[in-house]
Amino acid sequence: MHLFVSSLRATHSLLLCLAGLVLFTLVLSACDQVDATQQAEIDPLGINLDPLARTGVDEWKWVGPRGPNPMPGDFQDLGMMCRDSSATGFGFRRGSNRNILIFLMGGGACFNDENCFSNPSNFSEETFFNDLVNGTGDKNGESGLFSSTNPDNPFLNWTAIFVPYCTGDLHSGDTTNAVVSGVPTPQQFVGYRNMEIVLDILANRGARAANNIVLTGTSAGGFGTINTYGLVADRLAPAPVNLLNDSGPFLSADSAFSPDQEALWRSLWNMESRRITPSVIPEDCVECLNGLEYVLPYYAQTNPARTFAFTSYTEDCVDRSFLCKNNPFCTTTDLTCDGSTDLRIDAQVYEDALFDYRDSLLTNFITFYPEGNGHTFIQQSDFYEVQVDTLPLTDWIYNSFGGNSTDMPAQQDTTSGGP
Repeated sequence: MHLFVSSLRATHSLLLCLAGLVLFTLVLSACDQVDATQQAEIDPLGINLDPLARTGVDEWKWVGPRGPNPMPGDFQDLGMMCRDSSATGFGFRRGSNRNILIFLMGGGACFNDENCFSNPSNFSEETFFNDLVNGTGDKNGESGLFSSTNPDNPFLNWTAIFVPYCTGDLHSGDTTNAVVSGVPTPQQFVGYRNMEIVLDILANRGARAANNIVLTGTSAGGFGTINTYGLVADRLAPAPVNLLNDSGPFLSADSAFSPDQEALWRSLWNMESRRITPSVIPEDCVECLNGLEYVLPYYAQTNPARTFAFTSYTEDCVDRSFLCKNNPFCTTTDLTCDGSTDLRIDAQVYEDALFDYRDSLLTNFITFYPEGNGHTFIQQSDFYEVQVDTLPLTDWIYNSFGGNSTDMPAQQDTTSGGP
């Protein structure tokens, strides 16, 4: 078992004012033309937007166009779009403290016909409530880090922002009508544009006054935390933005992440676009032009007071398959992965790459590597059961991001094992 832990605690500032997120600039022009019932839907919390007047945690709410099949131009359209050209929005649940959790949903990626057909292409209000908020299985609105009742949840009482994933581009795309081989319709890879819209809304509703912001996500959303960190930190400054990546690493070894695959993603999704600033590829990071594995080290170096945390199973079957695409080094069939005969990165190669990933970064980059071949932790019910040696994952996260503490102790590192 392996562990690399450090602690970081943020200081308090003004109480954020995210209440009533659905009353935002993009729909103000429509407010004059709707009746009282529609006005209540736009702003369900009424005219009192001061969170100091309220206590406890609100229920999940949807910000964006209503109904099961929204299209651009529909009432309350934010400008957010899925890759099938449908409109989308985002979810939020206001907490009772000064902290914000921004969660990026995962779900594969769209870069060939096989992967596109298994990747979500739309996400509506109906999907949000049926599959997340009211879902009965794992990964629902009360599981893992979203629990509003479990005292072991390090994000208990935080305001939660749920950013759906329906763009197939690791939340990094800035292009429309892209052509993917084997896929009959043009694809809208606009995940980065969507994120900018979410952040502008949050900034206008008071998120810049937050005491602590953690940008997190699982799998494709984990990759997305790296791709969008610069944008989040810029739009929500001066609030401190930290990062928690669950199972989405850009690894440096070519045997673990093929340069050919990276080149395809960067071109297809227009990851090097400079239309939105800061862009996915930091403009003043020369090394980042040579590989996405340099993006996170760049942010860790240029933001030494922030914590960048990463967690993964040492033999993650899903990532070893996902990162195997267009990779000539992938010749392994690992039957321990649910009996699948898919080719995967060799388990030892992947584990070595994970520890190289850890060792190549600064002390404000911390890792948590339980042994096993599972995939993702934080949104699932076993979030509260995973541990390395005797340290639970939840305690590692709490120590890393400080919970609600106002003190900032000296950084402490411990290491257990590792190649």
